[in-house]
Amino acid sequence: MNLVVHQGALGDWALILPVIRALRGLTAFVAPWSRAKLTAQLIPTVEPFNIESPAWAALHVDGDAGRVDARTTQLLRKVRTLISFVSGKDDPWAQNIRNLAPQAHLVLIDPNPPPGWGGHVGDWHLFQLQQQGLRITPQQPPTLINPHGPIVLHPGSGSPKKCWPVDRFESLLDRLRDQGCPTRVLLGEVELETWPSSLLDRWLNVYGAQAIDSLESLHSALQTAGLFVGNDAGPTHLAAQIGLPTLALFGPTDATRWSPRGPRVHLLAPASPAEMTWLEVDDVLAAVSEQTASSS
Repeated sequence: MNLVVHQGALGDWALILPVIRALRGLTAFVAPWSRAKLTAQLIPTVEPFNIESPAWAALHVDGDAGRVDARTTQLLRKVRTLISFVSGKDDPWAQNIRNLAPQAHLVLIDPNPPPGWGGHVGDWHLFQLQQQGLRITPQQPPTLINPHGPIVLHPGSGSPKKCWPVDRFESLLDRLRDQGCPTRVLLGEVELETWPSSLLDRWLNVYGAQAIDSLESLHSALQTAGLFVGNDAGPTHLAAQIGLPTLALFGPTDATRWSPRGPRVHLLAPASPAEMTWLEVDDVLAAVSEQTASSS
């Protein structure tokens, strides 16, 4: 069996799903519990495990392999290929794994590309896999087509610099609704916690935004969408990885390196990193029209 360990952010997690899909046979996936569970929903060959459990946490402590419980020890003895995104080659985690699973082919992945890496972060992961003797072809999900589904918009991101201006999102919403397009708006925890109350009230009461407080509710809200529109943020990466037609809005981050991956992702990105004000409402509206036309 395979075992994959990951503890990155939501977008980083979504970017490794094509690798997990490509692994043959049963794969134990160790990650924050909500992501581990959703991975098992998306990929039938995955069995989820909580990285925050005491047994997995003990692996980070030098010489603490003895604190790993019997169930985890038995699991590790079955592993033939172990891919870790949480460890360097000489730290306690890797040493403990070598002691507990000496039979496993241990592949250690640095999640972030070096400064000179000119390609996508997913290609950086693939390069490291190949360098360590694991040759696989990442697999994307099938396209999820909901021809009558609403256009789902998410205006947020963990970094304000990556957010298209709110007033432009509002203008886009107004124009889509004037055209009779069904729309739905999602607000995540960042927006709920940081937006001014007047702005939050307007989006909740005027635009009918849905407050999203968990990964499960985000996944559920995306299931019936016809198109997803969002910034460079975790929900955009998730939308792409469940197969939704996805329109990703980029500015200061390099889309060549960090774009979502999926069967139908369209990018609006400047020629070189720029403030999000580079992107006009007419440009996004035209891209939305093009994407919805190709889905009908």
